[in-house]
Amino acid sequence: MAPVPQPAPRYYDLDALRAVAMFLGIVLHSSVFLLPDPPPFWPIHEASVSGDPTYKLVIETIHGFRMPVFFLLSGYFSALLWQRRGLRGLVLQRLLSTLDSTSWNNTSPPWKAPFLSRKPRQFMQEPSPTLSCLKTP
Repeated sequence: MAPVPQPAPRYYDLDALRAVAMFLGIVLHSSVFLLPDPPPFWPIHEASVSGDPTYKLVIETIHGFRMPVFFLLSGYFSALLWQRRGLRGLVLQRLLSTLDSTSWNNTSPPWKAPFLSRKPRQFMQEPSPTLSCLKTP
């Protein structure tokens, strides 16, 4: 009788770290409109509070911490996958994962359509009808 394979151990602490980094991403992206000079592609800007340097400090701190955490976690889990499945299994899993995410991103959901036909700075001059509910007074 063949031995029953044991499931790989779950790293709950690393799952929690990844979840915290994702929540920090929500804070980061929801704070960008408060920057004094938001990126040109950012559709919304709040000028009344954007003079406060706190927002820029928060965004830079989160971004400087969050992205390296994702890269470290990705490398760690890739090494575990390589150890468990071998190089062929790692490459196949990454290839399938990449193809799955790119095929999803290439679809055009209805909410994404107004963004596809406009240049980045056009958001400020000619608001999209989709974004009219977000316009600040």
